[in-house]
Amino acid sequence: MTSKAVKNHSLKVKDLKAGLLPPSEVLLKDSGGDTVDLTAVAGTPPDTVVSSMALPAGTFYVQAHVLGINKDAVLNGELRCLLESSGDTVAAGTFGLFQSIEPDAGSNDNRTTFTLDAAYQLARAGTVIVACNKGSAGQDIAVAATLSALAVSTAVDVP
Repeated sequence: MTSKAVKNHSLKVKDLKAGLLPPSEVLLKDSGGDTVDLTAVAGTPPDTVVSSMALPAGTFYVQAHVLGINKDAVLNGELRCLLESSGDTVAAGTFGLFQSIEPDAGSNDNRTTFTLDAAYQLARAGTVIVACNKGSAGQDIAVAATLSALAVSTAVDVP
């Protein structure tokens, strides 16, 4: 179809051939402002699940927005988080990250934010999770995470 065939904004989704437009379903899970105190220590599985979201079968581009808070006034904090799925990873973006967090000195220096992302294909309904751990048992770190998943027709891991 060329632009000459479309007049007066008359083009509608129903006019397009099936499969021409990708799915547009977006699933969102807010943290609700709640944080989770980390109990898991690096190298000692399992990690603490901070947020999870159920997904139907399909291919999804998933993002997690993570907030880490060091509640200790003296010790630096070490935060490690992973975005994981019960499905197969199609394209791995930044699905895991380590951040050092300053002590709580009465300012926002004791906070860090980052985004994790990846594309997953689920043959059947499953879940995506954000799981985190801290550097040592003496650290006092709280984490919140929101999840969003965009249903897509395909995802390609570009080198």
